[in-house]
Amino acid sequence: MAQAISINEDLLCPEAIDDPYTYFGRLRELDPVHWNPLWQGWIVTRYKDVVAVLLDATRFSSDRMAYLDAHASAEKRRALEAYFAMLSRWLVFIDPPDHTRLRLLLQRASFTPKQLAAWRPRVQSIVDELLERIEPGKVVDFVQAFAFPLPVLVVSEILGFPAEDREQVRQWTTDVALPFFLALGVESREKWARAERAAKEFGAYARDLIRARKKQPRDDLLTAMVQAEHRGDFLNEDEVVANTVLLMIAGHETTSNLLANGLLAFIRHPEQIEVAAPGPEPARPGSGRVPALRSAGDGHGALGQAGPGAGRAADPCRRQAAAGAGRGQPRSAAVCRARPL
Repeated sequence: MAQAISINEDLLCPEAIDDPYTYFGRLRELDPVHWNPLWQGWIVTRYKDVVAVLLDATRFSSDRMAYLDAHASAEKRRALEAYFAMLSRWLVFIDPPDHTRLRLLLQRASFTPKQLAAWRPRVQSIVDELLERIEPGKVVDFVQAFAFPLPVLVVSEILGFPAEDREQVRQWTTDVALPFFLALGVESREKWARAERAAKEFGAYARDLIRARKKQPRDDLLTAMVQAEHRGDFLNEDEVVANTVLLMIAGHETTSNLLANGLLAFIRHPEQIEVAAPGPEPARPGSGRVPALRSAGDGHGALGQAGPGAGRAADPCRRQAAAGAGRGQPRSAAVCRARPL
């Protein structure tokens, strides 16, 4: 039986943000299936339980928008119509079989080993260009000078956004993501208003580019998404628009966080620099040359929702949500709301 523990239930509190290993490690030791009244969800911190929840599409759902739509007022749904419509088509918020269909089509468009290898020289040149701007021996803000602009430039180029539009694309991306990330100094009402405005503007911009690619294909990811086909099925325009925005957000936030946290990990553990020194071949997981990926990951969690039969009254192993892992376990996590769909 889980023991009662005293802990700050705010997953964005300083102790959880500054030292998630200790925060979630304590939960894992004392209450591995923990009901969080503030977030109205179950926090699961054992690796085997996290995997079980994330792989159980029957009892747990990734459809976050169904929960938001069901609990939002009619006024809020009208005010966030474009935002809700866009996010409801994101790959990460869709359950099988729709998720399976969308994933197969997106895989046809990109992310094959051959395509990744083809992008490598251009990514390397962008890295080199950013590093050349940093004066040796001078103090530099690593996030602003490198970690923040790198993923925006890379993902924008791969997708095929014109260079002159990339600053605007970055702002839209930031605003769409506001409700999902810690944004100090931004009021809740402002977050949602900016997210809705960005969804409309970014959506219209991406739609124009997609229609242009249909007429004049190019060697970019937008064209590949438009042309992706699986057994006679294609992505529709709304799906291409929504997942173009998702790729910008996913590639930007996660990579920026990984680079910054990775550098911090090396500063704290300088002996690992030699271990991670580049060799003649790209590093492989488990080779000892990717410690930043394991010790300073790109995020703390993901959110899902418990389906029918996984409510609060059910057995803990069947109504758990996953969140936060500590030392020796993956840092990525998930939180499921224990409410039926």
